[in-house]
Amino acid sequence: MPRLSSLFLLCLTLLAACKKAPVQPEPEPALAGRWNRNVFAYTDYDPAGKVVATTEDQLAGQGLYFTFSADTIRYFENQVLLSSSRYAREGSVLHVTHYNVNLRQTEKYDLTIAELTDAKLVFQRRLVGPSGYYSITTTTCGR
Repeated sequence: MPRLSSLFLLCLTLLAACKKAPVQPEPEPALAGRWNRNVFAYTDYDPAGKVVATTEDQLAGQGLYFTFSADTIRYFENQVLLSSSRYAREGSVLHVTHYNVNLRQTEKYDLTIAELTDAKLVFQRRLVGPSGYYSITTTTCGR
């Protein structure tokens, strides 16, 4: 009997020692930092959701970029600041507050992160027009 209990304790000790370490989830890629604006696409829809027009501009190499900090988005062209906006992040949605100097008013809108990796950021904005028409802009950036 003492042999069996010793064997049982040895098995328990070995099982406890061989426990797998918990799997750590991959860290989410960082939004913070500089993102070069490469492509800007604009798609217009009718009230039924049918595409009525699309436009895509290839912008790589034109000196357009964003910088994201914990609560601010800045947009630059050739190192000249064009705009600065505050945001609060909620999952994949950025709730943006922007002061439009030309209109002299504050605008609030949402940007939705469609893709975020270490090397790529894609975000979208939905713009609602008259009579149910709407547009979705898609901005693709790289590091």
